[in-house]
Amino acid sequence: MNFNTDLIIESIKSLHDEIETVFTQYPLSVDAIKKIENVLSQDFSMVGISGKAVSYDDVIAMFRQNAGKRSDLKIKTNDYKIIYQSDFLALVRYQETHSENKKILTRESVVLLRRNSHNECWQWHYLHETPILNN
Repeated sequence: MNFNTDLIIESIKSLHDEIETVFTQYPLSVDAIKKIENVLSQDFSMVGISGKAVSYDDVIAMFRQNAGKRSDLKIKTNDYKIIYQSDFLALVRYQETHSENKKILTRESVVLLRRNSHNECWQWHYLHETPILNN
């Protein structure tokens, strides 16, 4: 099968752009937080770089509480590798780099995306982050 991976990679890039917007703009960008809420599944969960499991509600609360508190943050994603893809599921590994105040944190991330039909956008169901470089 030949799948179009552009929409999957765009989902990753787009979500990180919205996260950067939430962290860097004050007051809270209502548009950005709504986009994040719509891209993350209601049953979304993740394991962050601390190793702690976090639920959808916790992630959204964290974004709201930290809106505008990281004005120098820049987030870049790259090195996308589709591990598995079907019509309605995708498992993707990618690198995510956060630059802030002359510090760089790079993490290897793995995301599980799902959609119910070809007409729907990919939704994030699970994310696992592992730090790989700190300075």
